[in-house]
Amino acid sequence: MDTFADRFRHARQRSGLTLVKIAEHIGVSTQAVWNYENRPDGGLSVEVLFPLADLLAVEPRFLATGDGVMFDSETSSAEAQRVQKVAKSLAVLTDEKLRALSVLLGIKL
Repeated sequence: MDTFADRFRHARQRSGLTLVKIAEHIGVSTQAVWNYENRPDGGLSVEVLFPLADLLAVEPRFLATGDGVMFDSETSSAEAQRVQKVAKSLAVLTDEKLRALSVLLGIKL
């Protein structure tokens, strides 16, 4: 995976999240997320890198530069699969259901 766009596309597809859901979660436009996936340099700002890497469950350094490993070595395969399953489940929730879930869990989306 030579470019940021390649690494981002791979991580996004693995997560099961849509461009729209990623945009909503990290607070950018859908067009910005489209750029991440389609422009070789991604057009990504530093302020977005860490929230994006967290959302996709990948190492920020790898996502940004291609150096190192894609996934944290402490993350087991089983854990990565559980995260992926949860991400896919959340991706289909409506905004109203996501807000209700965030209230129940005491987290801010």
